Amino acid sequence: MIANKEILIDLFCRLVSCDSPSYNENAVRDAVVSELNSLGIAVEEDCAAEMIGGKCGNLYAKIDGDPSLEPILLSAHLDTVEPSHGKKAVVHPDGLITSAKDTVLGADDAAGLASIIHAVKNVIENGVSHRPVELVFDVCEEKYCVGIQRFDYSKIDSKQVYVLDVDGRVGRAAFQAPSIVQYRAVFRGRAAHAGFSPEEGLHAIKTAAEAINGITCGRTGDMTVNIGSISGGIADNIVPPECTVTGEIRGFNNCEVTAKTDEIGAKMRSVAEKNGLGCDFSKTVICKAFKTEEDSEICLNYAKACEKAGVKPEFIKTYGASTNNHWSEWGFCGLVISCGMNNCHSVEEWTTADELCRSAEIVYNIITDCKG
Repeated sequence: MIANKEILIDLFCRLVSCDSPSYNENAVRDAVVSELNSLGIAVEEDCAAEMIGGKCGNLYAKIDGDPSLEPILLSAHLDTVEPSHGKKAVVHPDGLITSAKDTVLGADDAAGLASIIHAVKNVIENGVSHRPVELVFDVCEEKYCVGIQRFDYSKIDSKQVYVLDVDGRVGRAAFQAPSIVQYRAVFRGRAAHAGFSPEEGLHAIKTAAEAINGITCGRTGDMTVNIGSISGGIADNIVPPECTVTGEIRGFNNCEVTAKTDEIGAKMRSVAEKNGLGCDFSKTVICKAFKTEEDSEICLNYAKACEKAGVKPEFIKTYGASTNNHWSEWGFCGLVISCGMNNCHSVEEWTTADELCRSAEIVYNIITDCKG
């Protein structure tokens, strides 16, 4: 397949023009469903919206193919980060595509949606023999993947999952991504008048600062540790009775990330106890790490699809999470592949017409040429 650049760019621009903030993806849902229905593809929407308080559920579709070939699953997310209301793709004469710089472009993840839809369209309209294909377009990915966590994984026949959701040049594929754990510590002291009787108070902010000072932030081996926020206090003339500290830890070894989180919790409680305060420490596992071996079938198939499109494959580690962390946890073998998004989560986000075409070409090759 040689991607039809004009048709693909038109599709991308139409998808970008749909408002699609997390929890409110219904406009882009309607556009995606319309495109797939026009190809004779039935789309199911689950009840994730009810469970997460949104206006749209996850979408699922199945496209029959050669039953002698292993099915594959292609996935991209429907939502975009803010600022996203009123997005518009500006196509420059040299093929560069940006927003109007007052919103994000939304190539994250409209580039993934467009690549998949365009590739599927070419397969169906040209009657090309292909694998059975399953499609999942999830909601609220940008909110730590809360949409895909409500998906019914038991309905999936595929064992291999390609998630179109990593930045950088087309050809990159993340084979490893981290566990992410968020933590929250609430230091509980005692209020007192800071002028008349400060000695009667137990200073929560000062104690929290002492605890924070004992925590090494930044990169430690394969892990990253961060203090993300600190808040507390009532007024300048009151010894602060409470202070909340939040942060996160990322790393490729789930046990090490958990141990580091527990270590930080123990340090915070110890400092609080030493100063006569209490400390409520809690943690939330956002996702667990995955690693797909570079000599696995899916990696070999992806490399083949890239080379057929004239693109050099590149396998990378990423410190960013995606829905593939959750697919992996349910036993699926996946890769997170680039679809041409750059400077994501910024009004400086961009892609190019040529990169979108290369992305669609690779998806087409995955569907049609890589035998299982």
